[in-house]
Amino acid sequence: MHYLVVTAVLAAFAWLMWRDRGRTAGWGLRWTGFAASLRALAWPTLTLLAAGLAWAGLTDQLQPRWSRMAGNVLTYPLSALIQLLLLQVLLLRRLERLSDVRGAIVLGTAAVFGLAHWPNPLVALGCFLGAIFWCRAFLKFGNLPAIALSMGLLAAILGNAVPREAIDNARTGPIHIQREIDAAARQVSWALPCNAGGLGHNGAPCHLAGQFEP
Repeated sequence: MHYLVVTAVLAAFAWLMWRDRGRTAGWGLRWTGFAASLRALAWPTLTLLAAGLAWAGLTDQLQPRWSRMAGNVLTYPLSALIQLLLLQVLLLRRLERLSDVRGAIVLGTAAVFGLAHWPNPLVALGCFLGAIFWCRAFLKFGNLPAIALSMGLLAAILGNAVPREAIDNARTGPIHIQREIDAAARQVSWALPCNAGGLGHNGAPCHLAGQFEP
């Protein structure tokens, strides 16, 4: 089922990008403003990085995976660029057409980006805070590569500075939520008693369904 969800999202993304092909000047895929945007993002990026590493250190979970981190530093900015096309181009630009209040545009876009990474609270909070700075930079400088570099570096370093279990294996989004619902449903099913015939409520034998006999 999750493959259908991913396919539908990608199809919708492609259609929206095609529909906005006449507004490519506002996509931020340019080098103009790159240096200025990078300078503006330097301290927020370093602050978020320091906060993440400090949290890992204080909770005794700082276990860097250097080789994987080095590889991700090179590849994550490209992945970030794709996510930012969804965040900045499709969402933020549309909110601009609805409101002139920059604060509302920034917070609305950041909130959506954070919620997209739920139910992983640490990742969702980090994405929300980061998106506030990324959205502000995009509105001011209109440059996407600099933001992708900031986002990619943060994800590569913080994501590999702690064990995967510390951030719930970085699992996020609707697919993970559905898996959590399915897991909870299975637990409820296992807690239900078997009937007199030794079968669970779903018709499976108790020893296979993981249910207990009364």
